[in-house]
Amino acid sequence: MDFIPEGDIDPYRYAEDRQGKENMANIVQVSFDNVYKSAKKFMTVTDSILNRLSTLFNEYKLGTYYEAFSRNQIMMIAKELPIYKDRNDSSFQLIKDNIRKKYNISGCKLSAIINIIKNSRRLSYYIKYNRNEQTEIIHLLEKFILENLSTICNFDDSIIIVSNKEIDLNIIQIKHKEAMDFLSRFSIDDMAKVFSYYKMGCKISHPEDFEKVFNESVEYFNNSEISEARKYFITKLQGRNFINFIMHGVYASGDYEIFLALSDFLKKETTFPTEQFDKLKEDLE
Repeated sequence: MDFIPEGDIDPYRYAEDRQGKENMANIVQVSFDNVYKSAKKFMTVTDSILNRLSTLFNEYKLGTYYEAFSRNQIMMIAKELPIYKDRNDSSFQLIKDNIRKKYNISGCKLSAIINIIKNSRRLSYYIKYNRNEQTEIIHLLEKFILENLSTICNFDDSIIIVSNKEIDLNIIQIKHKEAMDFLSRFSIDDMAKVFSYYKMGCKISHPEDFEKVFNESVEYFNNSEISEARKYFITKLQGRNFINFIMHGVYASGDYEIFLALSDFLKKETTFPTEQFDKLKEDLE
């Protein structure tokens, strides 16, 4: 059996139970392989349960849920709703009625869910409600993307290695100076914005995390010496994964308008591969 009843002694560890009776008296030998396989199977099942519970805990900790409706279910409802500016049309009420029947919820509960959608960084995208103008940040990110591509294209191993196989520090210094000159054209707030998206893409993040990440980035750049902050930023800007982190960070932040605009920019203005971003675009539908 998988569980030992409470109060009993493990028969594999002790020769006798609490009453002094011999454990497994009628068993001549124990198959270690069978015990191991059984324990291994039990561990796999419990690990799966624990991972699921951890996922649910982290999801509900984000706060984007309503009663029995999970974060994912609310997103499904958001995708079914029409854009918010059409809320006074008769078709809007018809769709709401269909959603109420489909999910077996009252009009009051659906209204509460719609309010969650309206106030969500990512879910409000589906109903086009209160979405910020993003042209400025899009142009900002485009400049950083082009700078990264310029660095990657002109700063590979074949350039920095000289004939005796030693690293040419002069070229590294030149590239560092060029990057410092590039960053000098931007404010601390600009760097904090770009760095926030970069950080969001470096780890498993959710839109609900963005404000915290952004505030931490602003605090770091404002509390650091400007030259040191720029030097630190260069280590990210010149990385080969910079664009991937930025794109995934923008997507994870729920700023889908920025993501779509940058995807088109990469496809039309650069040779950077966009297949993985095309898949994410499909997931938005």
